Amino acid sequence: MNNEILVAENVTKIYGIDTKNPVTALSDVSLTMYESDFICVMGPSGSGKSTFINNLSTIDIPTKGKVFINDQEVRTMGENEVGKFRY
Repeated sequence: MNNEILVAENVTKIYGIDTKNPVTALSDVSLTMYESDFICVMGPSGSGKSTFINNLSTIDIPTKGKVFINDQEVRTMGENEVGKFRY
């Protein structure tokens, strides 16, 4: 049985949330990846691919929703843990 290594639950990313014209780049996107999975993220320019990958990889943090890496929510990870993950 494959283990879940990454889980994204209802990830939403809104840029400029406190401005007059906020931009929703992602809206309630969910994904579960297992140990042996190989995925491809495809879509037209401006569809949120890079934003989604940045949120999954801890480069950015979702406005709403949660990302778990090996059962640990990324918002609870310390700087050293994030560094080890990115390495």
